[in-house]
Amino acid sequence: MSESKLTEDQMIKLEKAIEQCGNDSLEIMNKIRQDYMSNVGGSWMGPAANAALQKQEDFSDEWKRIEEILNKLLNGVSTVKNRVLEFSDEQKRAFEAMNLGDDGALFNSRMGG
Repeated sequence: MSESKLTEDQMIKLEKAIEQCGNDSLEIMNKIRQDYMSNVGGSWMGPAANAALQKQEDFSDEWKRIEEILNKLLNGVSTVKNRVLEFSDEQKRAFEAMNLGDDGALFNSRMGG
């Protein structure tokens, strides 16, 4: 099985893409809600109004479910990204403390590399 690895840059881009998706979706949902209110509003009555209201509520419920999924996904990606970045910083500090430099040249020369 091959191993997939995300770079720090890819994780940051993924985090931003998920956040943008949520923002774009919320904007669309707000537009749909506004359109519904301007088209149906208080002027519709009877079964048609009830059906339209039910569809709006169904749509809103689905959006809430999707929004929750996007928030969990964003939180998960952000947490992993932050841990990886913290770990990377710790590793870099450890190498610097040993005077290895960023490329590990000192270590490689001592190990015959």
